[in-house]
Amino acid sequence: AGTVVARCTPDAGAIPWLLLSARDHDGGGYFRRVSFIQRVRTAGGTAPTAPGSQVGAEARVPYTAEYLYFE
Repeated sequence: AGTVVARCTPDAGAIPWLLLSARDHDGGGYFRRVSFIQRVRTAGGTAPTAPGSQVGAEARVPYTAEYLYFE
């Protein structure tokens, strides 16, 4: 989990690139020392432009991205 530090949208057809400040947590594990998470090289993932046919309908939109983790 994290807080958005910065964002940019190099491709209007894809979700934004993000820099997140990772939240401190008490647990151990592989990600315990991560301070920042960066999402880059995104493709897809933008919300549909047309409304759904039913109230409460879900739209699943595939995307790909590269995630980088920094200590």
